[in-house]
Amino acid sequence: MTAAGVRDGHFIDPVMKRIRYDKDVEEVDTLRTFQDYEASLQKSKLSDKSPAKEKPRKVTKRMLVEASAVPEVDSKQIRKDSPLTGRTVCVLYGTDERLRKRLMEILKKYGAKVVANPTADMSLVVATTDKHPKTRAQVQAGEVTVLKSNWVLRCEEEGRVVKW
Repeated sequence: MTAAGVRDGHFIDPVMKRIRYDKDVEEVDTLRTFQDYEASLQKSKLSDKSPAKEKPRKVTKRMLVEASAVPEVDSKQIRKDSPLTGRTVCVLYGTDERLRKRLMEILKKYGAKVVANPTADMSLVVATTDKHPKTRAQVQAGEVTVLKSNWVLRCEEEGRVVKW
């Protein structure tokens, strides 16, 4: 059904554009039923309230960074039998952003849940540099195992998770 517009809450010139062929013969409406329906549509009044418009959420620089912090990996590449499967691994910021993204991709391929910032439920921390303040803080806290980025690169070279 289409209409030329709405005036005073009524459709202007409603027209049926196509006929449905997916109904059984018993379900098909008669012409009289359609005309009655058309008349009821023309008499019906639309609500006076206009639909509430949702305000678009303001995109901040932080939202863009958080959204792009962990790269996506094709689900076919993820290994299910890896010892990292299901573990939360944090890859800390360092001096080389490309290396950090590559480490995240490798860890995701091994089934790890990769996060950009330290959380309470993380199992491992991978540091791209030992001079960064966040890396030093994690080492001093001593709550989780902090690994160098070379370990992840060795895992990729050997095609399996190696001892750290």
